[in-house]
Amino acid sequence: ILRAHRRLPIDQRSLGDTYFKAEFRRHRDSTNPVHIMGFLAEWKRYLDMLEAQTDKDGFRGKPLDRTQFDKMTPDQVAQLYEVMKTTHQLWHPALDSKGSSS
Repeated sequence: ILRAHRRLPIDQRSLGDTYFKAEFRRHRDSTNPVHIMGFLAEWKRYLDMLEAQTDKDGFRGKPLDRTQFDKMTPDQVAQLYEVMKTTHQLWHPALDSKGSSS
């Protein structure tokens, strides 16, 4: 995953690397085999998605599927909102300093 992140713009790479490392640290003491398999399966799915959305010109991304969004828990929606705010600040710092919000 860290190698795949190398193809991202530097701000996205930094954010992704930090999040990835923190998630693995948070779950390193897990002993439940079902939890471990699910955790690794989701990260493998993320890696596959990342590689599918990356070409010679870099990362393309895609909109979040409405069905996936509808299945999210309130905590997941809150986390997604925090990621959106953080990435917005990275890409549009001038707007944020003027008090604009999205």
